[in-house]
Amino acid sequence: MVDARVRWALILCALALTVGAIFYPTAEESGDVVPALAERDTARKAGSVPSVATSGAAAAAQPHGPDWVASDDDPFMARGWQAAPAPVPVQAARAVEPVVVADTAPPPPPPLPYQFVGQMVDDGNQVIYLSRGDQVLLARQGETVEGTYKVLNIGAAQIEFETLSSGLRQTLPIPAQDR
Repeated sequence: MVDARVRWALILCALALTVGAIFYPTAEESGDVVPALAERDTARKAGSVPSVATSGAAAAAQPHGPDWVASDDDPFMARGWQAAPAPVPVQAARAVEPVVVADTAPPPPPPLPYQFVGQMVDDGNQVIYLSRGDQVLLARQGETVEGTYKVLNIGAAQIEFETLSSGLRQTLPIPAQDR
């Protein structure tokens, strides 16, 4: 039973000392500054670390020990297990020569969609009959057929057309006829 009373006494003494330490003013709060701490604060404000050796009591009173120096490292920065990759050396820029594209001929126009069916002369004007699938079209020299082709010349052996969108000229041969 005596052992329990001694334990309780020790616990209560530790509690009383802890409460006393919480409310007891420290040397910095009461204005009594230890000379080594005053030297450290002046050196910190000046931007240097004190070079004199501090006593054991003064070193214990410092928050992070006598050799502590603030750094610019971010303590919350993400850090990994692997080392950062080595920077890639930058090569000198090479001059790029412009690429000269040779002028290519325009693609050949699509073949004429018409077939020659026949011709006749009407009041001195030559009329040609053209077929496109099941449809038969009439055309004269200088007229436009279906808004796409213009009849430029009607000869004895061929008909010359001009594509209105591109200006390209094409010919449609007239088959030889037995007279």
